[in-house]
Amino acid sequence: KYTTDPEKIIEELVKSIGNNVRISKAKFREKVPKIKMDLIKFEPANLVELMGTCRNEKDFTLKIQHLCNIVNGFNKKCFEPLKNKPPEGTINYLKQYLDEKQPKYDYKLIRNLRNLMTLRSKKFGTHGKDDPRLLKTLDDMGTPYPVIDWNRLWIECLRIFNESLEIFIKIHSS
Repeated sequence: KYTTDPEKIIEELVKSIGNNVRISKAKFREKVPKIKMDLIKFEPANLVELMGTCRNEKDFTLKIQHLCNIVNGFNKKCFEPLKNKPPEGTINYLKQYLDEKQPKYDYKLIRNLRNLMTLRSKKFGTHGKDDPRLLKTLDDMGTPYPVIDWNRLWIECLRIFNESLEIFIKIHSS
């Protein structure tokens, strides 16, 4: 069913994310059985933090932080050993793993995750809100600056994270 109700859209995306995290872990374990640890450190109860609409920048800031905690929950030890050690960072390890093991992967997976991390890091502390990386990320996501519709941006964040999980599943299903 198609809905335009933001609450229902968010609820469906969050349910899909929870399911896709579970499937990603299982598919990775099937593809790389020697790895005995969880691919993603994740508690399903954390999904509650992703629910609900964003009324303002403060809501968005809290929610994007919770979403990026899931991104940072990828266990980089699962991707070792790598021929070339990447710079520190979960996404760098994931990218290096995919470059070495699945070189024809859809790069949207990494771009989406980096965009989410940019939104998180450029919304905190003393970082300027007109940072060129933030402006490019918002443009990539079809969101004008300054952000007026925080809820629409939040839905897009959930959508691209879910898309990245789906790409990861597809890579490990073949």
